Amino acid sequence: MKRRQAILASSLGSVVIVALLTFFVIPWHLSYSAEDVSNVFRNALSSSGTATITVTGESSMRIEPDQITIDVSVQGAPTDVNNIVSNQNEYVKKVVNAINSAVGQDNASIKVSQTSINPLYSSGNPIGSTLFIASSSYPVKTDFIHFSDIASKLANAGFRMDSLTVTEVPVNASKADSVDISITTGSGSSATADCVVANNCFTPNPLNVSSGTTVTWTNKDGPAHTVTSGSPADSQTGTIFDSGLIKSGATFSYTLYNTGTYNYYCAVHPWMTGTITVTGDNLTPDKQETKSQVTMNLVIDTKPDTLQNTANAYQARLATLTKILDENGIPSSDTKQNQVNFNQVYTNPVQYSSFSANTDVIVKTDPRNLDKIVNATKDAKANISSISFSVSDSAIDSARKQLTQNALEDATKNAQNIIEQSGLQIKGIKKIEINPTISNQAGNAIPYNGVRIITSDPFYYATGQTAVSVNVEFEVGK
Repeated sequence: MKRRQAILASSLGSVVIVALLTFFVIPWHLSYSAEDVSNVFRNALSSSGTATITVTGESSMRIEPDQITIDVSVQGAPTDVNNIVSNQNEYVKKVVNAINSAVGQDNASIKVSQTSINPLYSSGNPIGSTLFIASSSYPVKTDFIHFSDIASKLANAGFRMDSLTVTEVPVNASKADSVDISITTGSGSSATADCVVANNCFTPNPLNVSSGTTVTWTNKDGPAHTVTSGSPADSQTGTIFDSGLIKSGATFSYTLYNTGTYNYYCAVHPWMTGTITVTGDNLTPDKQETKSQVTMNLVIDTKPDTLQNTANAYQARLATLTKILDENGIPSSDTKQNQVNFNQVYTNPVQYSSFSANTDVIVKTDPRNLDKIVNATKDAKANISSISFSVSDSAIDSARKQLTQNALEDATKNAQNIIEQSGLQIKGIKKIEINPTISNQAGNAIPYNGVRIITSDPFYYATGQTAVSVNVEFEVGK
């Protein structure tokens, strides 16, 4: 699509006509006809022997990538500050020589980029630390009526809640109507764990219960697990019950009303499987009055202290918790404390006297040399961070010459099209402007080495489309 504009100015016997044509995205707008332009020329030249017209010409072509750019990361061995620079320079020199030997010095452009030097820090290991902390989870069950009051008292006493679950349980359920299953410690470690061989990653397993029994699973392992109905080989699992992730120390409850055999497993660690067999009469939740049971998984933890003081502090916190529960009608016999963990406090990271250095070496070469450079880099014990395809400067230089010539020919043709109906001819060229500022709606036009790179990505010449535009001021006359 082309746009042509002609602006005529007459002073001291000279006329300047400016015509702008844009080929990529500028639409064609004309406020005059070709006959009008011809009349303007004739009237202007009746009082002036010469005139000029400025016309835009453009040319573009696609340039295919002809080189690869390889970012080689040279990571030196840690050493003291006095030797880190000299050692890194020797290492970089070794890598550069290895690449030159592999492909030939004249077949690759190698640029050593910035070198960064950083101090080393410890990872915070607990070496030498004499401080410990204790923590455990403590599931507390109550109902909606008492939940708000108990939760408020526990929060005021400094206990935090890790998670909360709500399940429907029978109103008059006795202890015989509920069963606990433990998720065994270490069950998530591997498919060859001891519990997998013994088939007791869920304990007890298998389990026989009567219909209407509420089963509660407690995660006594470190990693999170799930309790999902079905087996890993089934096409549909979790249609009967699915706990979602059960964190360490947390619980999940489900009431089994119908008779039959229920297989279940852990969706995170599918080698963990279990079976529950329900006997008796089939029941429905509608036939049995239920209530909402709230399970709060509380956390008992202590501040860092010596091992003995940490143990004493934990016992004091546990005593405070059981007292609050007893005062609110929840006897300690109805709750089960999970495993208590004593952990050494990690020290803060400490800066060492050693330093590490890293240098980026940028290699540009023919794509056919890629394997050689990869092997040379590997032998020199350096790493390749990235590889990208690009267009070489020599290819752009070659294209620029052809594009400029084509753009000049395009401008000449455009000028002739404008003035041909006026009986005028091009007499000469007064001025040529290369790559004037234009608007390109098709993408970003990035100036580079005398051409424009047309691309939607300013950081990588993905399209390979290059263009040159010229503004040429022609002298025209009869």
